[in-house]
Amino acid sequence: MAKKRAAAKRAAPRAPQRTARWAAQREELLHAAQRAIRKRGEAVSMEDIAREAGITRPILYRHFGDRRGTAIALRDWMMAPFVSSLPPILYGRGLDGGTSNEELRDELVVALYAFVAHLATLIEANPEVYRFLRTQGMFDDKWEMKEGEWSDPLSEGVGRVLAKIAGKRGVEPQTARVWGYALIAMVGGPLEWWAVTRTVDRVEIERDLMQIIRGCVDGLTASLPTRRRPAPKPPRRRAGSGKR
Repeated sequence: MAKKRAAAKRAAPRAPQRTARWAAQREELLHAAQRAIRKRGEAVSMEDIAREAGITRPILYRHFGDRRGTAIALRDWMMAPFVSSLPPILYGRGLDGGTSNEELRDELVVALYAFVAHLATLIEANPEVYRFLRTQGMFDDKWEMKEGEWSDPLSEGVGRVLAKIAGKRGVEPQTARVWGYALIAMVGGPLEWWAVTRTVDRVEIERDLMQIIRGCVDGLTASLPTRRRPAPKPPRRRAGSGKR
């Protein structure tokens, strides 16, 4: 028993070191996966990635499991800085302060501009990798989940902001939620078209999307009809109170 305890004490300090080494090697492998995809395109194999990293395939499999696992790890690693760099309002945060509806609307528009610029930068810097992730279905995992389990944090957040702004005009939260999903999808669709075709300059696609964002947000939150109250009924006249 004493020998086992002594061995455990000697091994304890090494565990964090092993974890750090494992994490460092994992990041090196993800960098190698990026390089291999840029060279080989969407048809890249695990052998290509292992060769680029200068390791054997078993090491790659121990880290990621298989080609799909590698794609998932690459997606999460690439998207983490993008997700963390977005303004908090896109996640529906900071809505309990004293900000007016007009200020909140302008803040949402600016945040959606930032979303466009950040996503365009990500795609422009990694076109081959983004195409690889798309062909692997890495942004379509909602269809693999059970019905009712999937939600998009950005769309939900934008919906909460719109509900906050337009709620006093009689807009139901569920309607604002639909608007949130529509706005994010409306922005993402043209950006992916641009990523595939590159028929317009990045400055043009960003400018056009900014015009659409401003028009949609203003239209949804500023031009909504107010909820009409029923007209008051005229007071009933008492018998004999009419003019003679």
